[in-house]
Amino acid sequence: MFQVLEESSGNFITLKAIGKITAKDYDTLVPYLEMAIDRTGPLCIFCDMSEFSGMEIAAMWRDLKFGICHSRDFHRVAIVGGRKWMEWCVKLIAPLFKAEIICFGPGQADEDRTWLSN
Repeated sequence: MFQVLEESSGNFITLKAIGKITAKDYDTLVPYLEMAIDRTGPLCIFCDMSEFSGMEIAAMWRDLKFGICHSRDFHRVAIVGGRKWMEWCVKLIAPLFKAEIICFGPGQADEDRTWLSN
């Protein structure tokens, strides 16, 4: 599941991925992000993946489809605490998006937030 954390404000959205992400998780996340985009324009996303354990194929498809439809609606995306395979996925999909997308290690949350706010 995704949790939108309280520190989210304006165009800065903080998410935490917990457990296995399902396609159903996008039923609430997508409308939330679309409202934020409509309200503020391009978003900066901080996504804590330290408790992430996997993703259904259908969820991957929804994620990719949403990302491509909104490829110009993100300014920067920072992924923290992900596993090595996530870095490879980011490298593969990053050219499809206008946003800068960077993966940070588990202990780099402060660096991550600093990079997002610049």
